[in-house]
Amino acid sequence: MRPLPVFSLLFLLGLVVPSTGRSQEPTINPSKDLVLGKAGNRYISEEEFVRRFELLPGLYRHKAGRLDEDKLIVMYSLIAEKLLAQEAEERGIAADSSTVEGLHHLEELLARDDLYRKEVARKVSVTPEEVLAGERNAVRKLLVRYLYFPNREDAQFVSSQIKGRSLKSFDVDSSIQSLKDTVTIEYGNAEPEIEKAAFALKRGEVSPVIETSKGYVILQLVGAGPDALYMGMQPEVRAERVRSHIRSVQEEARLREFLREFLPGHRGFAVGPRIKDIAIASSSLLTRAPGDSAFHFMQGAKDSLLARLADKLNDTFMVAGSRTFTVRETIGMLIDKDFSCDSGEPLSVAGALNAQSRVWVQQELLGQEAVRQGLDRSPEVQAQMTEWKDAYLAQRMRGEIESHVSLTDADVYQYLQRYGDPLPTPRVRIRTLTTSSVEDMRLAMSQLDRGMPFPQVIRSYSSDPDERNREGLTGFFPITDRPPLGEIASQLEPGQYYGPVPVKSGAILMQLVARQDSVAKDSALSKRKERTADDLRRMLEDDTLEKFIAQAAAKRGFSIFGDRLHAIKVSPIPMMTFRVLGFGGRLFAAPLLPRLYTWVTKEKQQPAVAP
Repeated sequence: MRPLPVFSLLFLLGLVVPSTGRSQEPTINPSKDLVLGKAGNRYISEEEFVRRFELLPGLYRHKAGRLDEDKLIVMYSLIAEKLLAQEAEERGIAADSSTVEGLHHLEELLARDDLYRKEVARKVSVTPEEVLAGERNAVRKLLVRYLYFPNREDAQFVSSQIKGRSLKSFDVDSSIQSLKDTVTIEYGNAEPEIEKAAFALKRGEVSPVIETSKGYVILQLVGAGPDALYMGMQPEVRAERVRSHIRSVQEEARLREFLREFLPGHRGFAVGPRIKDIAIASSSLLTRAPGDSAFHFMQGAKDSLLARLADKLNDTFMVAGSRTFTVRETIGMLIDKDFSCDSGEPLSVAGALNAQSRVWVQQELLGQEAVRQGLDRSPEVQAQMTEWKDAYLAQRMRGEIESHVSLTDADVYQYLQRYGDPLPTPRVRIRTLTTSSVEDMRLAMSQLDRGMPFPQVIRSYSSDPDERNREGLTGFFPITDRPPLGEIASQLEPGQYYGPVPVKSGAILMQLVARQDSVAKDSALSKRKERTADDLRRMLEDDTLEKFIAQAAAKRGFSIFGDRLHAIKVSPIPMMTFRVLGFGGRLFAAPLLPRLYTWVTKEKQQPAVAP
């Protein structure tokens, strides 16, 4: 593998290597944040740099003396992202329907998050009195005895019979389904309804019936003691922890209230027969890992599901307002989400699919509502989209570049012969027809079309006497020889023609006669070849991408304020941070930033590598 470039010289030269060509110092816009650099027409602000540096993982940042180098690597990677985004815009990728759809989906997610803040978060406030009351509860740990009932009527009947008696000595009639037990309740670790009722009880007091998410309970406070966790906290830390918990409970209550107000009248459902289809097709593809209580899709499940449901892939699975989701889309969503359920049985899978569909329908309806209210065009969302759009376009441009990288068997064998442990090279035998003019080749091919055997055509039309005598037939030779014939032949099937191809002396037509490939018959050698091909393709893709970025940098220019970059304060702690979105779901706190910095070592003036 190629060694990474050494960056120590960059620091000796003042931390910055500006581009040649049109590079210049950025012009500071007083209305913007402090600018650290510029890539083409994009500024890189201090605020963006710190966020992208700190909210994404970075190996070895904790090591002394590496922080400045890491900052420079992130800066060059940001420049590469901005350059790739501009190249994508220039090539029309930003206007491509799939790009527009992807960006719209992201915009809708951010708008939905903004709707949550507008309708839920901003309508909740925590008073100092609530925090003080919460702190008094937090330092206590409760021992509670409870009676559980799945049925409301049974719970209410038993509650009317207790009349202040201890739950310990109270026996529930055996005809009533119930459960008696004791539990320790710590502040913030129980359902809000149970926590509120429990901390309001006096010792020995019995609560009325409390509705929970899983049934109905009656509580009795047995005793209380100190909670070491909260008592050991600094007062300001404890107050903030309590405030956060209270706010979370209030937001959850406001969320339920808002959904009750919003959802009626909106159209959304999943198609029952399609739930059944996917559940049956999925059941044998779900497995449970040791120590895991849930079943997940095994590797390769997506392709299997698509094959099993091939005749239903375009059928509607879900409808949410103005949008429909096909079975194909739903399968992709399930795999991306790492769908799980309690059992691999079709009935259990169907129940989990129905519950997940409900969440997706609600989220889609809320996203459409956010767009209807214009929140996708709000300054806050658009400011976020500027950064996400650059990252998304850069990713699309990178994929476009890598898709144009080609690799043949001949490339793999040549690479192994030059740098690694050579494999037995496949050998091919071909027939060639060389004519002195394109017109002669046209006549020869017309005879082939009429059914004349290729050897006879070669004897009649070849301009090479030796080729006529041999009827164009060669001996077996390695595919790495006789370029480009060996390389072309490696991509043909026996009997397949290639050409005609114009050459200086006229034109040439080739047919693969036979192929000898010992590697294909040896599984160990075949796997080594596949691994080498994968490694070589990645190397070629990386090399092509680096050259492309270097050329874009030369064309558009880039600059870095080295003194500002050196002085900026960032955390050396590597982390992966997610942002929890309003109404469910999550997103990276900042767009992922691939480490693209070795392009600065590439020659700027090279033949264009743009697709």
